[in-house]
Amino acid sequence: MNKPPQQSKKDWTGDLTIGLGWIYYEGPIGQTEFNNHYVLQLCCPQSTPLHIETPDGQLSIHKPYAIGSSVRHCLSGANTVRLLYLDPN
Repeated sequence: MNKPPQQSKKDWTGDLTIGLGWIYYEGPIGQTEFNNHYVLQLCCPQSTPLHIETPDGQLSIHKPYAIGSSVRHCLSGANTVRLLYLDPN
């Protein structure tokens, strides 16, 4: 008997560019869990709102938004988003 195919987690299928002190991603939001990182994260949703969840609550943004260094967060929503990660140094 064949097993039904397992549903895969949503992938980050956009374009990624890496430079010295920065990373740029443009595409759909993939599977994400709460995380934090040293870099500053600039989020720019394109056509639909981006949902940003933190331990303090949830935001739905339509305009660029900055997530500070070491802030615990989780992203969802936006069909297409532009993310710029910057080394704060």
